[in-house]
Amino acid sequence: MQHSSISLFQIFKFIRIPRRSYRLGRRIIPAGYYVSPAWFDQRISKQSELDSNNQKLIGVEGTIKYKNELFDKEKHRQQSLITRFEKIEVNLEKPFPDGEDYVLMMNANISTPYECASHIHQNLKQRSALALINGNEYWDMHRPLERSCQLTLLHFKHDDCMPVNYAFWRSCSMLLASVIPRAFRDEYQVQIISKPMADMSGGSFFCDVEVENLSDWKPTTQEIQSITSLLWDETVKADRYERIQVSAEMTAKLFANNLHRLSELEESTKQDANRQFTIYRCGQHIELSDGPLIADTSQIGSIYLSAIHPLKRRNGSRFYRFQGIAMPKQLNINPFAFSLIRDRSKRLKTSIIPKDSFISNNPSSSNHNNKLENQINADEKEKILDELFYDPDEDDSNQQWIDKKKFQYESRITSLESDSNVDQDDKQRINKLQSDRRLKKPRSDATLNCPCCLSLLCLDCQRHEIYKTQYRAMFVLNCRIDFERKLFFKNKDELRKKFQKRKKRLQQENKMDEQSSSLTGDQYYPVHCNICNTQVAVYDLDEVYHFFTVIASH
Repeated sequence: MQHSSISLFQIFKFIRIPRRSYRLGRRIIPAGYYVSPAWFDQRISKQSELDSNNQKLIGVEGTIKYKNELFDKEKHRQQSLITRFEKIEVNLEKPFPDGEDYVLMMNANISTPYECASHIHQNLKQRSALALINGNEYWDMHRPLERSCQLTLLHFKHDDCMPVNYAFWRSCSMLLASVIPRAFRDEYQVQIISKPMADMSGGSFFCDVEVENLSDWKPTTQEIQSITSLLWDETVKADRYERIQVSAEMTAKLFANNLHRLSELEESTKQDANRQFTIYRCGQHIELSDGPLIADTSQIGSIYLSAIHPLKRRNGSRFYRFQGIAMPKQLNINPFAFSLIRDRSKRLKTSIIPKDSFISNNPSSSNHNNKLENQINADEKEKILDELFYDPDEDDSNQQWIDKKKFQYESRITSLESDSNVDQDDKQRINKLQSDRRLKKPRSDATLNCPCCLSLLCLDCQRHEIYKTQYRAMFVLNCRIDFERKLFFKNKDELRKKFQKRKKRLQQENKMDEQSSSLTGDQYYPVHCNICNTQVAVYDLDEVYHFFTVIASH
C-alpha cells in the first residue's frame, strides 16, 4: 500500500468507516474496524483531492499545496495550447571569449536559453544567470523563446553585469520570502507585503512581512541564525525560478490568502482589465514579480539574514523588515571584507518605506540600537579575528601613528621662530611650514626610510635643488650619531693640491690633508640607522642632517 502524507487522525476524522468491512489490511485505531486495502487506497485518494480543494483542512501546508497545484495546472494548460512544433534559429553570440558564434535550431515557445546553453557546454549552463535577446530585452533562463533571435548569455563576471546583479537581488529577496512563513509556528499567520525588488541602496535585499498575533517581537541572534540556516538549505536544493504569465482571475486565486496582493491586483485591473501578470515559482513558493530572475538557487553562494527591524504604520499596526546579504557563487570574496558588508547590511534600509508607515525618531531608542549594533559588531569582529592569521586593523593603526608623528614637529617649528640665529633659508622653510600648518596639512618633500631595514628615518625633509637623491632635515627618527668619527669634505683647491703632491709619502699626505681641512673644510659626523647600523646620513656643526643613501617616498 502506498504511503500518504495525511495522518491517520485526519483520515478517521473526515472519512466515515462502515461497520461491515473486511478483516484485511491495516487497522486505523486500536479500537476501530478492519478495512480492505483497495477500499482504503480509494478513500485516501478522495481525501487528498478534498484537501487540495479545501485549503483550510491542513492549514499553511494545504495553502502551499493548493497554490502549487493551480500553478502546475495553468502551466500544463498553456503548454497544451502548443499544437505544432515551429523551428526557430537562435544565434548564440560567443559564449566563450576565445570562441565563436553558434547557430542552433530550437523549438518556438518550448526551448529556453538554459537548453541552448546545455547544447554547448556544461560550464556554460551552470554559470549563465540571465539571457539577452537581440541586444535590448533581458530574458529569464527558463523562459521559452518565442521567435528567432540573437542570444547572449550573461553571467556575474560579464562586462555588462549590472542587469545580472539586479536579477540576483530580486532572486535573493524572493528566496528570503519563501523561508519566512516556514520559520514561524502555525498560530502565527504570515503575509508577505513587499514584492522582490532590486534596490541596491543600503547594501541589502529585504522582505517586509506582517505577522498576526505577534505585535511586540524582539528577534534574537539565535532566531536570525535559524532563518539563515533555512536559506542555506534552499540554496543546496538548486530550485529553478519558473515563470508564467496568467490572467487577473488566476492571480486572484493564487493570492487569495494575501490581502496586500489582492489590493495591488485591484488597483492594476482598474487601469487595464485584460492585463497579464508575471508569476514566479521557486521550490514551492509562488510570488508576483516583474522579473527577470536568475536561473536557480544554486547560483547563490554565501547568503545571510542580517537583521530584522520592526516598523510601524500610522494606524498603530506593526510589520517587520527582514534584511539580508548574499554573494554569487561565481564570485569569491575575502572573509573579512564580507564581514564588513554584513555589518553594513544590518542598518535599516530607509530608501523604500511604505506610504502608510514611518520611522520612529526617538533618540533613546536610536542610541540603544546603536549600542546594540556596536556590541554585535565587536563580538562578530572578535570571532573573525580568531579565524584570521593577521590583524586587519594594523594598517589603520599604523596610519594613525604616522599622522600623529607628522604633526609633532609643529611644536618644534614654534620654538625656532624666536631663535635669532636662523639663516634666511631656514626662515623661508619655517614660513612655508607655518602656512601649511594653518591648513592642517604637514608639508614634506619626501618620507625617508633606511635602504636595508626600511625603518622610518624622517618625516619632514627638504630635497636638494641640484642633487635630487640628497635631502636635509632637522628632526629625524631611528638615527644614531657617531661623534667618535669625524668626516671632512674637501673643496676643489684642496683636491688639486692633493693631486700635485701625490708622489709624497702616504703618512705626510694624510697629515697635511687633516691640517688643511681643519682650517678650510667642513666637518661632519656619520649618522647610522639605529636598527641595522647602516650609514644613511651625515651630521654637520649646524645640527642639520644630510641624507644621501635612503629610500624616499614622494
